[in-house]
Amino acid sequence: MNYTREKYSTFSRTFAAATVDEEFMHKVRASTVLVQKLYFYPDLSGTGEYRTTFDLGTVTKISKWLGWQNSFGDICVSNPPLGEKAE
Repeated sequence: MNYTREKYSTFSRTFAAATVDEEFMHKVRASTVLVQKLYFYPDLSGTGEYRTTFDLGTVTKISKWLGWQNSFGDICVSNPPLGEKAE
């Protein structure tokens, strides 16, 4: 369970949602790890409305104290207000 608050420039809303997630980590090489996370938040009060977040990244160990990280993330809202910018 989670509580979500969305705030746009002239509009805000709050709702309770469930949380369904999947996380994956795989060691590609001796010094590189691939990490993936997918979260799905279906709105419990609005049928068919949901939010998803997706993250994908790699971490490569260069030395004991230095690493190189790459990441990509995306958020999807099923029913955003039209013409509004998220804050």
